[in-house]
Amino acid sequence: MGDDSEITRAGRDEPGADRLGVDSSADILCWGASGEDPGIWPVLVYNRDDSLWSRYDCGMVEFLSRLLRADLDDCSPHSVGIRSPDASVARTVLVRCGRPTRQAFVILGFTSWSVMFDITFVPDSMRDLTEKQLAKLERASEMDLRYEYFKADLSIAADEFGNEQFPVTPALDFVFCVLLAAGDIRQGNPGRISFTENDLLIHFTRDGETVTVTRSWDPVPGHCTVAEFLAVAARFSTDVLEFIARRYPAFQANPARGKLVGMVGELKAS
Repeated sequence: MGDDSEITRAGRDEPGADRLGVDSSADILCWGASGEDPGIWPVLVYNRDDSLWSRYDCGMVEFLSRLLRADLDDCSPHSVGIRSPDASVARTVLVRCGRPTRQAFVILGFTSWSVMFDITFVPDSMRDLTEKQLAKLERASEMDLRYEYFKADLSIAADEFGNEQFPVTPALDFVFCVLLAAGDIRQGNPGRISFTENDLLIHFTRDGETVTVTRSWDPVPGHCTVAEFLAVAARFSTDVLEFIARRYPAFQANPARGKLVGMVGELKAS
């Protein structure tokens, strides 16, 4: 945290906080609407994980500029959705580049769509394989890989319902479901993610160029564009597959990996 910011613990409805967007971790970005002149409003960031408000005594433009310069080590989202004070909407996409301590960001562009959508996993959360699993990794069946291997903490985030977390979830099964759902959406059909350990369902429904995300356990839907959904599905799947291959090189020889890599390739080519 820089010298010109302060952190206070508070509830979600911070007095004077006028929401301006959400980042890819479902943290909330707000203006500190403490006066009549929006030009001097500070930026407030609410961290959903620890219920902390961070105050940055600068405007939105300077805040984004400092993100680009990696001057905010405690605030480094992959992407941020922003709206203007008059409620018109623009979206700025920030992508983290490289792995240095001071991370660099690049603005990719603006669109007229305000909704954020993301699917992520936490690499450090992936459970270690047993010696027996390691010995069988090259020849393990697709079903075993989907349900018995590579359990990690996963999440789906949408602007409307925030960050939905799924701890200790079979990552490859999730990848299979996401890629199959993406293929269905690409063809104009509904897709879904199901869970073997329970009866929860996540449905994806396409209407024109919009995808609606619904969860069987919560009535609040999420939305994104078709292009965004397909891009997120490809990026998430690639991240998981590359991480597993780096951690367990024997996985590269398993036919199931080749099948998934092929599915990702088809998705990216569409």
